[in-house]
Amino acid sequence: FFFSSRRRHTRSLCDWSSDVCSSDLAPLFLEANQHGDRLKLITGLERPLEIVKGSDLVTEHGNLTIEAIHTKGIGQNPYKDKDGNLKGISERAINRLVALDKALFEKYGYFPVIGPKALRELFEHDGHWFNHNRGSNDYEGRKVLCFAGLPRPNLGAVKNEYYALKGTLEGFEDYYQTLINQEILQAVGRPRANRYPHQQFRILMIVPEGTDLNWLQDYGVKVVNQSAFQITPEAGTEIQCTRLRIVEAARELFSKGVKVTETAIAKVIGMTQQNVSKALIAKGLTIEVIIQRLLNLLPNGYTTGPIKDSITSGCENWELYQVFSDFFDLEIEALVEDAVKVIQERGLDYFWDYLADFPKALQSKYLTALYALLTDFEGLSPVAPIT
Repeated sequence: FFFSSRRRHTRSLCDWSSDVCSSDLAPLFLEANQHGDRLKLITGLERPLEIVKGSDLVTEHGNLTIEAIHTKGIGQNPYKDKDGNLKGISERAINRLVALDKALFEKYGYFPVIGPKALRELFEHDGHWFNHNRGSNDYEGRKVLCFAGLPRPNLGAVKNEYYALKGTLEGFEDYYQTLINQEILQAVGRPRANRYPHQQFRILMIVPEGTDLNWLQDYGVKVVNQSAFQITPEAGTEIQCTRLRIVEAARELFSKGVKVTETAIAKVIGMTQQNVSKALIAKGLTIEVIIQRLLNLLPNGYTTGPIKDSITSGCENWELYQVFSDFFDLEIEALVEDAVKVIQERGLDYFWDYLADFPKALQSKYLTALYALLTDFEGLSPVAPIT
């Protein structure tokens, strides 16, 4: 709205014109999710811009957990062409989402899903980004809510707007990411978790691989990361599934007392010995290392996650994923959060036993991520006996 002593204008900023920009007008922009830099950019005002907030306090969401599920193949915006054909996402990626949806439903029961508009009909989503993630109270009190994909505004349109207003594309990537983060922040507020401080809420965020949602921790939200493959192998990549078959075949042979060899593994899973060998060599592993890691699993078993409320609690292959995280290309940071709890409950000796069999480069990467969390935990030794 634009106010003056003569008249009131009720125009949106896209209708901005020279008469509205006259100096005697006082523009009032009502938008709960904008930031000062964007307001200055789209208004072009030279005079000081005052931002009036209802409160400077950040609403704490200590009872809300964001579960970031990193998924292969959803890094682009899906859309439909003029003939109604779905584009921007492969059939393999769709199959991963189907498998993930089934696994999450089995774990949590029914929950509303908000995702890309182009996928709403296919997956029977309850809503879509840029609409149902904003301002709605329809999902208030929902203990589990899911958001699929990322809310990416039309890249070309935003880039053109940015260039027209600034005359350069310098700083555009940060600006574009801010727009995405604003939509995500709106989504986090949909369960209204702060109104129910004695209940626990969980938001499942199915995001492209490598997406960083840790900035939400500034709002008191707990953020955990894991791979879609950790929830169900069918939601992983073809390479991850093949490597899992290799490890499971080795485990089967080992449990039966049969000598574990590349040839024996190949026979069990129907691959050639050469392909099994290539898969191991690609990750710097040998049959001897696989056997040693399987031995590390024996004292405590490997059928269920031992830590209550762990992000992989109840996962059938929980410890298998821990021990072979490098082989499965899992996010180290996602496993470290559980590793800290394992250390607390089982002790450092157990942790060092299986970590010692990892390649030196992976040990370093794993421990770097682990040490980054040490300030939040007490009683952990700062000395790592890497051999």
